Amino acid sequence: MEITLSLTTKCNALCAYCERNKEWTPDGLQISLDVVRKLPKCDAVSFTGGAGDAIFHDDLFKVIEILRLKNPYVHIRFSTNGSTHSCAWWERLALMLGKQSLVGFCIDSLDRECPYRKLRVPEQMVRMNWYKNINDNIYWQFIKFDHNKHQIEKAQKLADLFRITLIVKQNRVTTKKPKVEKCRCLDDDWYYIGEDCRLHPCCYFAIYLAFNHREKNDHDDLNEEIHLAFLKSLDLIDLTKNDFETAINSPYFETVAKYNRRVNLCQKCQPRNYILDQQ
Repeated sequence: MEITLSLTTKCNALCAYCERNKEWTPDGLQISLDVVRKLPKCDAVSFTGGAGDAIFHDDLFKVIEILRLKNPYVHIRFSTNGSTHSCAWWERLALMLGKQSLVGFCIDSLDRECPYRKLRVPEQMVRMNWYKNINDNIYWQFIKFDHNKHQIEKAQKLADLFRITLIVKQNRVTTKKPKVEKCRCLDDDWYYIGEDCRLHPCCYFAIYLAFNHREKNDHDDLNEEIHLAFLKSLDLIDLTKNDFETAINSPYFETVAKYNRRVNLCQKCQPRNYILDQQ
């Protein structure tokens, strides 16, 4: 089993495209330790949120400790802007995560300040190296935009110097029509828990249902039956009120599982596939 925890909506970056900047995203939410304790034993856990950065969760170390008590070999991965905390904090994180982990540092500029994240790049670089000195299971993620594509060659040279893998990604904002594919979240025993502590099949449903369920126009692409089942299951999928088993047996999950037409929403989360109504 694999679970993605969108640990918090807290972040200090000012990315214009981020869901955190949308009016429907409540500020300051985070998944509680009690909810983490309710999770089943997992093979892998990702701290990848659509609206925040895991390093801003108030109890990140305790979250990791709870997960490792359930399974000492659980693989933990997440991406971060690496823009805060002391050297001691990063060294502690590197030791705690160990080799069963992978951390990506999102640094998309070689200027002193990233133009769209509004973060100080030299400080991000320093923290990336603090972490790497203890734990080399990391990569440097560089999202390619028009304003920074000329820096990719120099970034690769720096990555080689630091002995860090550089992964260049395309900007995910796209108007391309999604292609029909097999849905991973249903077949691979994968789940997503949003910052509001509700359980979902994937982040697409979390973003377009959890924070938008009062505004029908925000998710007209979702099947009406799924939308109604979600509204019926609001309390059942809330892990502050129910256990994991109750949530996955809710009408919401049963209705999602009925649909066989699947598409890859590459503009939302490239590695994942999601269900939409294609009627």
